[in-house]
Amino acid sequence: MRAVAVCEQGSVRGNNEDALYYNIDNGFFAIADGMGGHEAGEIASSLAIEKVRIELEEKNIVSDGEMEKAFEETNKIISEKSCYKDQRLSMGTTLSVFIIKEHRGYIGHVGDSRIYLIRNQEIIKLTEDHTYVEKLYQEGLITYEEYLIHPKKNILLKALGSEKTINPQVLEFQILHGDIVFMCSDGVHNLLKNEELLNIILQKKGKNAIKAINSLIESRGSTDNYSYIIIDHL
Repeated sequence: MRAVAVCEQGSVRGNNEDALYYNIDNGFFAIADGMGGHEAGEIASSLAIEKVRIELEEKNIVSDGEMEKAFEETNKIISEKSCYKDQRLSMGTTLSVFIIKEHRGYIGHVGDSRIYLIRNQEIIKLTEDHTYVEKLYQEGLITYEEYLIHPKKNILLKALGSEKTINPQVLEFQILHGDIVFMCSDGVHNLLKNEELLNIILQKKGKNAIKAINSLIESRGSTDNYSYIIIDHL
């Protein structure tokens, strides 16, 4: 197994509210996109990564219950931090976790960061976007074309730190030889189409893939932080 990762502030933002972590030896990968005033987003995303690592990284087996409990504990610590002393602004973060154990993949997810599976030259979005626009689309109230350009696309319905209780999406699946997993924040998938990601990841590896993805994001006038992890040779 090998992995490459990027966590970029971008050319417009004054700070980086994204955070990520990966450990190939433990088969543990996580990405978070924070939100909130001043440094609140940075604190929330970093806290989420740190806490979920403590809860899950050393586990030999990851059940649905353990994944849900880890997200509950992570949500709790972010909620507590946002209420600490004179904290004036709310904070929250997305969190997407991917764990590999014995040819099984385990996912825990809240928010609009994404995890994709690339298999047999096809790209499949494994995670749900917990957004207002995704809800409209799933209910058949807007078309896919309207979904792509909707002005309220970034309004989250679910994020860590926003509610006392959290119900993460939890998923387990079989890892096959040749699978590639791609994790990213919305700073990536808001600007790149699935087919573009697929073509780059299949045709380029390592630093060449990073260069191609970064160049495409920057060429489209990125105004957000952007982060991603490419995991292959599973």
